[in-house]
Amino acid sequence: MLAAKATVAGAVSSAAGLVAAFGSLLLVAPVLRSNGLDAPSLADGTVLRAACGTAALLGLVAVLAVCAGTILRHGAAAISVVLLLLLVPYIAATGLPLSAARWVERLSPAAGFEIQRTVPQHDAALGPWAGLGVLCAFTAAAYGLALWRIRRSDA
Repeated sequence: MLAAKATVAGAVSSAAGLVAAFGSLLLVAPVLRSNGLDAPSLADGTVLRAACGTAALLGLVAVLAVCAGTILRHGAAAISVVLLLLLVPYIAATGLPLSAARWVERLSPAAGFEIQRTVPQHDAALGPWAGLGVLCAFTAAAYGLALWRIRRSDA
């Protein structure tokens, strides 16, 4: 049952993210051009990675949320925990020394947002794919914990 819920949530969120990412790129292009700016091109590998990565990011976060709901058995608590895992590291990192901030950014699920970065940053904690990998690891760990919780409560 958990696999079915996670698959549906991940697939629907990924599809919605893909439509939203590509739709926003297509809708913003005429506005940028009318203001004399270059519009991002879907032929650019970085833009394409960011758009498709957004879909993957949203799918992974949805699966993480399903797993958190299974572990905590309370929807509001699960939503709160997932939002805190994604938002607090960025907020906390601003008040930490640079070396500590980089560790926080590397070790939290919020690292998955690096997949959306299109402008190279000299002080980025992780690359785009490594950041998505961190989110994948958190999601896999949450899935394993959710399976354990189901087996423990059903035994």
